[in-house]
Amino acid sequence: MRVARVSCVSGRLPGFSYTGRHRYFVTCTTRDRLRLFESDAVVAIARDELLRTADDYGFAVVAYSFMPDHVHALVRGTGVGSNFRLFTAAFRGRSSRNGARTCSLRLWQRGYHERVLRDHDPTERVVAYIVSNPVRAGFVTDPMTYRFSWAEGWPAKVSQPS
Repeated sequence: MRVARVSCVSGRLPGFSYTGRHRYFVTCTTRDRLRLFESDAVVAIARDELLRTADDYGFAVVAYSFMPDHVHALVRGTGVGSNFRLFTAAFRGRSSRNGARTCSLRLWQRGYHERVLRDHDPTERVVAYIVSNPVRAGFVTDPMTYRFSWAEGWPAKVSQPS
């Protein structure tokens, strides 16, 4: 699978606007790689903000998996004005503020990593990578049983609010 990879710490993909109906595979890591996402409450804070912010900023969440010290998500812009940079900043800011207020936690390390999927890159392949992450880590043998993952088209699960 070919994807354009870029880190917000090291720069952006030259000449790319990060606005519109594009797909992004994003990874955000917890501060000091603390295992914050072993807690149902902390995952709920970040997950709820991911979903709310996606809705507010014109993005669809296609899949996510909260691992103990990071989250993988695949998001898709739903309109020509969907701005990935603004969406990601808002998600991280909102979840950080909510985490600090609720649990006295600073959630995120500085920066994040993203991959901009090209038109010919199959969404299913990235979704499979994301939801298989807990299996590769040895947490579960079936990705459907990991309570902190979800993907479009999966049956309703505890980790996806209705």
